[in-house]
Amino acid sequence: MNSYYQRNVRPKPLDMPEKSPAQDDGGWKSASSSDAKSSGLRYSTNVNGSTPTHSGRPSKTKKQQQRLSLGSPPLIHPTGPNRTIAKLRQLLTISPGYAQDVLMFADTCYLNHEYHRAIHAIKKADLVQVDNVHAIRSSTLKAFLLLGQCMLAIKQREECLDLIGKVLPENENAIIAFARRFDRDNEDPDDAVSINIVSALALLMGETFEAVGNRDNAAVYFRISLRCDVYNSEAFFHLFDKQMLSSDEEKKLVASLNFSMDELGLLRLLYQSHIGKYDASPTISEKFNDVEEKCGMKGNLDLNIVKAETYYYQHDIQKANEICEWVRDEDPFNSRLITVYVATLVELGKKRELYHYAHQMVDVYPKKASAWYTVGCYYLLVKKYEAAQRYFHKATTLEPTYAPAWIGFGNSFAAQDESDQAMSSYRTASSLFPGSHLPPLFIGMEHLRTNNLLQAIEFIKQASSICSTDPLVYNELGTVYYKQKNYPKAIEMFTKALQLCKHLPERLMEAWEPTLFNLGYSHRKMRHRF
Repeated sequence: MNSYYQRNVRPKPLDMPEKSPAQDDGGWKSASSSDAKSSGLRYSTNVNGSTPTHSGRPSKTKKQQQRLSLGSPPLIHPTGPNRTIAKLRQLLTISPGYAQDVLMFADTCYLNHEYHRAIHAIKKADLVQVDNVHAIRSSTLKAFLLLGQCMLAIKQREECLDLIGKVLPENENAIIAFARRFDRDNEDPDDAVSINIVSALALLMGETFEAVGNRDNAAVYFRISLRCDVYNSEAFFHLFDKQMLSSDEEKKLVASLNFSMDELGLLRLLYQSHIGKYDASPTISEKFNDVEEKCGMKGNLDLNIVKAETYYYQHDIQKANEICEWVRDEDPFNSRLITVYVATLVELGKKRELYHYAHQMVDVYPKKASAWYTVGCYYLLVKKYEAAQRYFHKATTLEPTYAPAWIGFGNSFAAQDESDQAMSSYRTASSLFPGSHLPPLFIGMEHLRTNNLLQAIEFIKQASSICSTDPLVYNELGTVYYKQKNYPKAIEMFTKALQLCKHLPERLMEAWEPTLFNLGYSHRKMRHRF
């Protein structure tokens, strides 16, 4: 998801102590129940890389609606998957060498979490024996995909990388050219709504690299997957929800995608709504107008979550909170809402609401990191830092790649002046969210707090290179230059921060009063008169 970290997200005046909220001594009781599943918009595929189809050849508009659908459950016998497997096993007895029957059997085993059984069936039928990659068929690639998914599920990650590496070319352009060989055939209704099989293989490669901790290679393969098939939005959400790309890289990627098949224009608008969340132009209402009004998506929950994130990033916390409250009324257990909603509650100091929401999330999602992250944020808000650290630790134990919890860890340590542990947590978050400028910004702010100005300016500049449109970055840069007595440079940075805020309504400018104060104080040091 995105980063909402509740550390000094508003500028502070120079050399002035930060005001603290009132203490709340509310107690906490953790509850447990069965884990529920979230409902989030995902234009996803099933395990064999395709979405269910209807009989007959669909129209072009119908195809796009099908490909943008939420997906459907696989065909399972009404009495359960075990009955389905038994029926397919009987079918294999009749035609043991028929590849489609073997794949259907293995696919059903995969869906029933019988991964070793699926692997055995595919290998026994020799479905991944390839003499000439250049003459490989789509059905063979589907066998590679399913076998790789099973290997990843049982943590045979290196074996999965070796397997997919046998059929995917080594460089990006070659993979994209390879994918064109398997572009959907408009005459075939099955291919008309399916994800390109090469794109699905690249997606699996990215997920496997991510599982072994190689996030750089993971980002490369997610990008390749999306370029192979713009409809493979699972790759898109990997890149954007996990902030694997910088702001400029996100814009360049979306601009480079081939939307020629997107005749409705909906997919392009959906993707564009996820980029430029810090950009002042176009305004947020302008940015979402087309996809909401022209495409009828105004009531879409996931689009509204993205809209709330955008308002939050542009420091309109109240508006972000209002949207989150509406989404929560419509879908109280939407797990994608948790991070941004918690951020708004912390920023607005709504302790009681956060307390009750944290209880609810832990009851519903006792095995989700985001639920325990919510508890940690509550204790961070009421300044019970040791308790906050316990729950952030629990969140990172459940999901070590959940970056917001690492940021929460860092904030709780920073609040106790434990700089080394704080910066260690921020570095972990930075490695998990390389496209987010907030972890290096917070590292720079921690160096600034300890008066290590050279290190501070290095990390804050790194943050500005990732996101050049967040005014908070330039306020912090100005503060460093001021402490270095480089007053002209400080004036330049404070002025730039205020210029980036000039589009904000008057009710939001109060939050940037410290930056104006800092600018005035810098001019005073230069003995400027106006």
